[in-house]
Amino acid sequence: MTIGGSDPCGGAGIQADIRAGISCGVHVMTAITAITAQNSHGVMAVNPITSEILEQQINAVVNEVMPDAVKIGMLGSLENAGVVSEFIRNLFGEIPVVVDPVMKASSGGNLSEENEIIIDFYGQNIFPFATVVTPNLKEATQFLETSGLKNITNPIEIAIILLRLWNTNAVALKGGHSENEEVTDILADYFDSSVVVAKTTHPRIECKNLHGTGCVYASLLASFLGLGFPLQDAFMKTSKKIFEIISASCNYSLGNSAYGPLNINNYRV
Repeated sequence: MTIGGSDPCGGAGIQADIRAGISCGVHVMTAITAITAQNSHGVMAVNPITSEILEQQINAVVNEVMPDAVKIGMLGSLENAGVVSEFIRNLFGEIPVVVDPVMKASSGGNLSEENEIIIDFYGQNIFPFATVVTPNLKEATQFLETSGLKNITNPIEIAIILLRLWNTNAVALKGGHSENEEVTDILADYFDSSVVVAKTTHPRIECKNLHGTGCVYASLLASFLGLGFPLQDAFMKTSKKIFEIISASCNYSLGNSAYGPLNINNYRV
């Protein structure tokens, strides 16, 4: 089950989550937090769903079938964040919950007018109940700076600090926003009260079609967890699959986009 915003062009958000899940062979159920007007050039408008409708969507799903995993994307409003927090508190420890702390679209533009407030809410009411949180380096830096921690550049150190700062179970730090020739994703989690770090490294691919990469990454991870893979195995599979998807997206074209969507389902170029 994915909880997040809608992207009318299908490059990110709920639509990308569905396509990512299908690529892993899972059935994807949804609860929409916001209707957006966006494309690869940016976000033009965000209209959050009311918290009452969001709660009804979630209840409609879980009363029919309990999901094997939950992925959480954009929240849209503080009221919706409260609904999501209560939902995952009740699920805590029962099924995997993957949180993608997205507040800005990769193509540009805020996805909520309450970003600073929601940052605090994430840390206190959502991250502690997540199985794994999946920030990119930009998002991680934003959270660190909000907490008064600046000038930390080592990705492993960032992942470990966030793991403890957020009191969460695991952090999967995505390395795509680094300037290195290789992209390194880092997983920090606990084993017998000690922090354990795993990482994957792939060559950087020059590709213009990266719209929705964070949504897809988190949805792949949730899909593999829902299929029963342990977290570290799911992390490794996700890093491998996102690399394959980006590799298949380099020559993909959709309309006049200069920053297009990923070719998740390997459509013909």
